Amino acid sequence: MKRNFKQWETLLEVRRLQNLASEFKELLVETSTRYSVEVNFRTNLKEAMDHFSKLVLGYVMAALKQHNYHVKHVYTVKPYRILISTRQWDDGEWVGIVTYNEEHNCFIFTPGVYSKMRGTASYNQNGSKKCIGTSAAEITKEVLNHMEEIKKKPLRDGEQLKPINRKRGPSS
Repeated sequence: MKRNFKQWETLLEVRRLQNLASEFKELLVETSTRYSVEVNFRTNLKEAMDHFSKLVLGYVMAALKQHNYHVKHVYTVKPYRILISTRQWDDGEWVGIVTYNEEHNCFIFTPGVYSKMRGTASYNQNGSKKCIGTSAAEITKEVLNHMEEIKKKPLRDGEQLKPINRKRGPSS
C-alpha cells in the first residue's frame, strides 16, 4: 500500500495530537493538598465539608506558626485536628487542640496535656469551647486568645525546665 507524503504527514499529526492529549490528561489530574479542595460533580456535602475543614485547619496552622507556636496536624483520622504547643513538645506540657465537629459543623478548642511517650495529647471534655468564628482568621484569633490563657498555667507535672546555674568555677 503506497501512501503519499500528505497522508504520512496527517498520520503523524494525529499521533502527535493523541500523545499531547494523554499528556494533558496527566497534567489535569485533580489533587487535594493543604490549600486546595478537591470537588467535582460527584462530591456530596459531607465530602466538601471534610475538605473545607482540612483547608481551614491548614490556614489556622500556618497562622499559628507565624506566631511562633509549634503545630502538628492529624488529617488521616477523624476528627481532623491540630495540636498546638508553646514549646518543643515537652512531656506534661499544656497544649491546645482544635478539632472539627461534623455533627455540629463547627470548630472546637480543647486544652489538653501532651504525652511524649504516646505522642499525643489527653484532654477533658468539660474544658472544650466552641469557636464562634467560621473563617480561618476568626478561629485563629480565638485560638491565640485561648493559648495565651494556657501559657499562664503551670505545667501539669510541675516545672520540669530548671534554670541553668550560670556561675562557673569553684563554689565559694
